[in-house]
Amino acid sequence: MPEEEYTEDCCGATVIPGFEKIKVWDAMCYGKLSELVILPDLTSNTEGKKSKFNVEKYRELIMKGEMYNFWVEAYEECE
Repeated sequence: MPEEEYTEDCCGATVIPGFEKIKVWDAMCYGKLSELVILPDLTSNTEGKKSKFNVEKYRELIMKGEMYNFWVEAYEECE
């Protein structure tokens, strides 16, 4: 029924075999777009064990990487 469209019993996740979930990051500023960054879900540490993507890895990949580059380019265009 139309009124039941968003009730919990009528909603469910779609699982498609063979597809994996990914996380992405992007930035926008007045029509300017950054590069799309695909964030790793699990990474290997120095001991070969799998570890989750944490704040230190985010800071290195995004804040000191693509976000910084994007900010510098956007700032230069504003001058």
